[in-house]
Amino acid sequence: MAQDNKKLYDAFLNYSLFAGVNGAGKTSIYKSTYYEQNKDEKRISTDEMVARIGS
Repeated sequence: MAQDNKKLYDAFLNYSLFAGVNGAGKTSIYKSTYYEQNKDEKRISTDEMVARIGS
């Protein structure tokens, strides 16, 4: 049981969340510090989705 909990805990360590109001600097922080080290990871940006397909 303890080993199962550790696997679950380790799985959650693989996620990063940047949240905040518009203009708070989320994308700036992501691109300046996180992006270069994690280019192969998936990223979801609803602002970029809306810009691509329209509102």
